[in-house]
Amino acid sequence: MSILSDLRAGKITWSQAAAEVVAWGEKIVTGDPTLTAAVGAVVSDVKQAASIAVDDADAAFAKFIGPATATLETGLDTALAGYTHGLSLTFNPLINDTIDKIAAAATAEANAWALKAKAALAPAAAAPAAATAAG
Repeated sequence: MSILSDLRAGKITWSQAAAEVVAWGEKIVTGDPTLTAAVGAVVSDVKQAASIAVDDADAAFAKFIGPATATLETGLDTALAGYTHGLSLTFNPLINDTIDKIAAAATAEANAWALKAKAALAPAAAAPAAATAAG
């Protein structure tokens, strides 16, 4: 299978896919330091672009969730007031608080996903020299 197929099927992670792309690129340009450096630069640029895309997606979600929450609260308050002939108005703060908590949890989950995705794009830390010499 191709790297993209394996990635899409969940057989490999983003980090593994990046490592495979780098290894593939190194095989192609073996022996030419200029091409090796160019491939490394391209991979670095692709990772940076992916990181920016993750940030953009996270920011877009943050911009969406606030207005969507307010619209949902207003609509639900109005609908419940109509269905209950105003008896639900006492409970609106509780209902709205619950909706706000759900929105906050969704935002926190989106932020956690973004951090995880960006961490997967970061280069792996090198093993300490002492550990590699002893092993």
